Amino acid sequence: MNTIAERIKHLRNSRQLTQQDMADKLCIAISTYQKIEQGCNKDIKITMLTDIATVLATSVGNLLDEKPKKELFIVPIPQDKSYYQSPSNSLLDNTEACKKLREQCKEHQQEFEDLRKLFIRVQAEVAKTDAYMKTLPLSAR
Repeated sequence: MNTIAERIKHLRNSRQLTQQDMADKLCIAISTYQKIEQGCNKDIKITMLTDIATVLATSVGNLLDEKPKKELFIVPIPQDKSYYQSPSNSLLDNTEACKKLREQCKEHQQEFEDLRKLFIRVQAEVAKTDAYMKTLPLSAR
């Protein structure tokens, strides 16, 4: 996947969305969306990329980068088309998605804390070993 257009198409297919679905969710004509996927539209505005990224539950950075970062969690995309009609709705306001993200953060915080404690123990052991090594005669080292 060398181009933005190819990455968009790949993500759309992986989310099982049609070009018509994307056009509807982006409130653009299907022909306009098809041109984006075909790479005909070389000057895609950042606002359009942001909207596409939101619908595809990814970041603009992942659309631009040839090697997308691993995504920990994909925000579920509401299937009700009226969801996208209201300007007050946002995928980021999805309560269930926020709960899952918070849970993941808590899990990673615990992992981080466990690793930090292990690191401190290893540092202490290294310090003890260094101190012991200094007590040995040079010939025994």
